Amino acid sequence: RAAIDTMTAFGSGYPTGIVSPQAGLFFASALTNILPPLHDWPLATPIVAIAAGVTLAWYAVVTLLLATPPARKWYERRRPAIERTLGLILLVAAIRMAAAAGPIAVP
Repeated sequence: RAAIDTMTAFGSGYPTGIVSPQAGLFFASALTNILPPLHDWPLATPIVAIAAGVTLAWYAVVTLLLATPPARKWYERRRPAIERTLGLILLVAAIRMAAAAGPIAVP
């Protein structure tokens, strides 16, 4: 595999992560589960702005970190275990949420 420099990796990885609809949907669902319904724009706007800023910063840090060869090698070796573990955590969370919601009423 050809080596690429950190900025090239960042320039490729960061935009890919930011425009991913998965990330936006994940954070939107997390915010709607954590916060009460916000009908007041002066209160909702800074919360959404902070969440967007944290998301942008998170992707920048992760992208820069994984653009370094040692971190990329470490992640590639452990990627299957990391993905299985996170998948299991998400599956358990989904099952718990579904169980807490109770049966679905069919009209």
